[in-house]
Amino acid sequence: GSHSIGQNVRDAACYVCWALARAYAPDVLQPHLPSLVPSLLITSLFDREVQCRRAGAAAFQEIVGRQGNFINGIEITTKADYFSLSNRTDSFTKLAVFVGKFEDYRYSLIEHLVEVKIKHWDRDIRILAATALQNFTQLDSEYMLTRVMPKLLTWYKSSDVHLRHGALLSIAGIITALTALEKE
Repeated sequence: GSHSIGQNVRDAACYVCWALARAYAPDVLQPHLPSLVPSLLITSLFDREVQCRRAGAAAFQEIVGRQGNFINGIEITTKADYFSLSNRTDSFTKLAVFVGKFEDYRYSLIEHLVEVKIKHWDRDIRILAATALQNFTQLDSEYMLTRVMPKLLTWYKSSDVHLRHGALLSIAGIITALTALEKE
């Protein structure tokens, strides 16, 4: 339906991640970090609710600070902070692209937008996801053209109105970005 669910659960999950980073030695958490870190970044950048974005960022910051070597972790933490994440539009369209410049995180961010956000029940989230995909096109146009567009081109005919809307917005955004890149 058209209502937000799970906000308190997502917030609590971020708190658990934050607490784990504080409580356990790096060697204990190390096997779990490759899946945990991208998930925290996704929450930090793309959650609908500001407190969840901030909680995800706090957990990411704690993991970077206590668990050690994270590629570009300090740089991301400095840019995606408590205040910058308060603006959802900037979070989706500017901060996400900043984080996406780091290839280690780029594709998990793009896939989340494609698989989750473009079919979100909230119209504004679908619009932001499509805009983010448009902005990501400048980072890897080949990936967007060969991996993302084929999915979108099958989804624009969907009977799911949310998916169809998100797919059409995303197709238009990616084509716009590709056209701009071609002119450069």
